[in-house]
Amino acid sequence: TYKDFSSATRAIAYVQASIEYLEEEYGIGNKDGVEIEIKSEIPLSAGLGSSSATCVATIAALKGYFGVEGNLEGLRTDAHNIEKLVQGAASPIDTAISTYGGYVLVERDEVRRLQLPDLELVVGCIGSIPLSMDSTKASELRLKTKMLVAGVRERRELFTGIFNPLFDAADELTAQAVRSIEEGDFARLGALMNINHGLLDAIGVVPRRLSELVKISQELGALGAKVTGAGGSDEMGGVGSVVVLPGQFEDRIKAAMELSGALVMDVKTGEDGLKIE
Repeated sequence: TYKDFSSATRAIAYVQASIEYLEEEYGIGNKDGVEIEIKSEIPLSAGLGSSSATCVATIAALKGYFGVEGNLEGLRTDAHNIEKLVQGAASPIDTAISTYGGYVLVERDEVRRLQLPDLELVVGCIGSIPLSMDSTKASELRLKTKMLVAGVRERRELFTGIFNPLFDAADELTAQAVRSIEEGDFARLGALMNINHGLLDAIGVVPRRLSELVKISQELGALGAKVTGAGGSDEMGGVGSVVVLPGQFEDRIKAAMELSGALVMDVKTGEDGLKIE
């Protein structure tokens, strides 16, 4: 229930889009309205999939409340459609992970679930949005993915002959990373993460503050480190996160990232996705 619906929804565009999408696609609605409460430990607009998790949870809750039949794949598709509506373009990866958990691989927009060993990672987040931020400013930052995607698209059109090989390299890198996880070759996986970070820097989604976190981690002995999610831009405050495969130097890497002003979190891959309680 919103006391100021128009103001609040500027800051929570994905929730608003989820509600509008469900009303249009499934006729979900109630003249008395519903109350939606969101509790999250994921920093906002930090490249950690908070928008996807919000879409998936909102859709699942409303479908369940209004008795709309469906399965996980339908829910994932709905969430992906909503992200595209808000952002203009969106990878299906985050919504698939939020729905299924575990690992997924996307090939030509086809989502394939993988069975891979768990990994112990460290995530460093800089500049996440406080809930107390002015709603208009928060809206601008939360929709940064749309702006970043548009910027990459423009550069790719301008430098097609350069960008297409970079994207081909990213595809091959992903395939090799999957094999490295399967084989438990973490040194190779870390090297691939470092290369991937370089590719992301080349296409223009690595702000200075996140680049510094990556370099700190690499210099202190991390097996690999890279920007995760949409990356960011210095114009938007360098908001975003890096993911680190720390190896044996986890403690000193975490301490150094904290000294650099990052929120540091331990992350374990392969966990569950959506749960309806």
